[in-house]
Amino acid sequence: MKIQTFFILLVSGALICACNSSKDTQGSITGLDSSFNGEWKLTNSWVFDSTLVFEKIDKTAERPEYEEVFIIEGKSMKHEVRTELGMCGNGMFYLDSALFKPAAKEVEMELYGGYMVESTFKYNATYTVKDKSEDGFALLLERISVNEGKSLYE
Repeated sequence: MKIQTFFILLVSGALICACNSSKDTQGSITGLDSSFNGEWKLTNSWVFDSTLVFEKIDKTAERPEYEEVFIIEGKSMKHEVRTELGMCGNGMFYLDSALFKPAAKEVEMELYGGYMVESTFKYNATYTVKDKSEDGFALLLERISVNEGKSLYE
């Protein structure tokens, strides 16, 4: 009887821990704002600018021939280039990994990537969230913690 009670308590504890860790990745415990989740494109700005303006991708409209998309899911951010075949990849921006961490009215981004056949970079910056709506949001640069780059030709 004591072994069964111990086993039930052990399994219950494991389930509670598992449920709490899955909530953490979804942002319910850490306070992550899931309204950033989705597919976005940068308009009139680029990743290293002091102001980043993200616009929601309209999935019902025809996509342009060349489009770069940032996909945010929880703390993860991915980059996709959606273009016609035949484009040369030299100098094309890519991300090996990226974190997008919203907290209160700020967002921290950690980017690791480069430009194909040219260079690699590590970039970590904090932004203030402005003009947020369902259709988009703007990020204003507050501070850069890490800005390192390396040419592949060195």
